[in-house]
Amino acid sequence: MTIDKGILDNLEAKWKGNERPMLVEDALKDQVVESLSVEEIGFLKPHEETHLIGKLRVAEGILKEKKFTWPIFSDQRTGVILDGMHRYGLLKDFCFFYVPVQHIDYVNNDQILLDVWCRYIKQVTEDEFSLVSRECGLEEVPFSIEGIKERKSALIISPNNRAYTFNERLNPQMEYYKLKKVEDRFAIGRKVSTGLADYNVEKEALSLLNTPDTVVVFPRPLSKQDVIDVAMRGEVFPPKTTRHIFQFRVFNIEVLPMELQVSKSKQALEEKIWRTHKKRKLFYIGKGITVDRYYAEHMFRFS
Repeated sequence: MTIDKGILDNLEAKWKGNERPMLVEDALKDQVVESLSVEEIGFLKPHEETHLIGKLRVAEGILKEKKFTWPIFSDQRTGVILDGMHRYGLLKDFCFFYVPVQHIDYVNNDQILLDVWCRYIKQVTEDEFSLVSRECGLEEVPFSIEGIKERKSALIISPNNRAYTFNERLNPQMEYYKLKKVEDRFAIGRKVSTGLADYNVEKEALSLLNTPDTVVVFPRPLSKQDVIDVAMRGEVFPPKTTRHIFQFRVFNIEVLPMELQVSKSKQALEEKIWRTHKKRKLFYIGKGITVDRYYAEHMFRFS
């Protein structure tokens, strides 16, 4: 489901006047509601690993709310999951039949952007970096900001701003796993998020280049087809590989767990979700805002 860009831009312009939630008119609300669907869990295919901490956070939210409040994003043609890997993983672990989704045309929709997460590790000495670079097969390459922005493979920037990459040619998936090995090696003895590195967007990562005793990692850029290909082989990238920016997100939906646990008509369940949400008020709450984290998309919230 895609909403006319002009409509969303107009909403954003009005919102910027006071940055308060704005009630959405019925015609637009119907479009947002009809972006919601359910999908059989067996059709869906993750493209990233999950970890226990992430699934426990999802479980905590569901137990607190007693409902599913965020749909996952999946490609309507292939079933590849683009966002919501831990929600999917939790439901699969507990043998749910359906998953709440927002289906999108991933490859052909140029309003859906694919980025990657840069990493950084603090308090790294030059001696430690030299040891890890030898262990992980890194070789030095010329350093430049332009080289970082136009890179074709991962670049690891040492504490003294020297650039390194892997000394062998790798496919995208294998390169990300080698990068994970580098992160894990640096993470030994350090308290960092999920036991790996801390993450940031490229713009912020570039600002860290002159930070003392800090390693900054710029992963290999990926294409949408890279993501599809790995998932369709039944394989995955490491956690926190991709960063997708969609046209819009909607949250505080209301789908009860019991409705997803039994095999019944998919169409009937979708129609029930649509009827329920068309009766609720929908608010536009802005673009580029923080809810539970920062979101770059246009954001809608049901009351």
